[in-house]
Amino acid sequence: MQIDRKFWDGKRWQGHLAFRTVSHTHVSCYSPAEGRGTCDIAAVECEDGRWYVEDTWGGDAKGATGVWNPFDPSDAEPRFFDSEEGAIRHAASVVASICGVSEAELLTAYLDS
Repeated sequence: MQIDRKFWDGKRWQGHLAFRTVSHTHVSCYSPAEGRGTCDIAAVECEDGRWYVEDTWGGDAKGATGVWNPFDPSDAEPRFFDSEEGAIRHAASVVASICGVSEAELLTAYLDS
């Protein structure tokens, strides 16, 4: 679902208004493998039960597939997930690939066993 242009404020998409978000979980790594970057992205819940993954600061996951960048005027269509678990698993995969850390270890912090 593409966002209506009325939700672009000139600096970022107002996704929280457009998709009526109700909660979010940051998936992050601030202790990357040597020579790798840090990353903070969020799994965001919409009022209708869908989820999407957002590059919270607009640059940590630049270009990552399935991660919506609200600061990119051309990125007007997030990829939606059917569940919180699906969104968090995708976010952890992206963070792990950027930071060079274990996806499994990241997931233990965000998903109940």
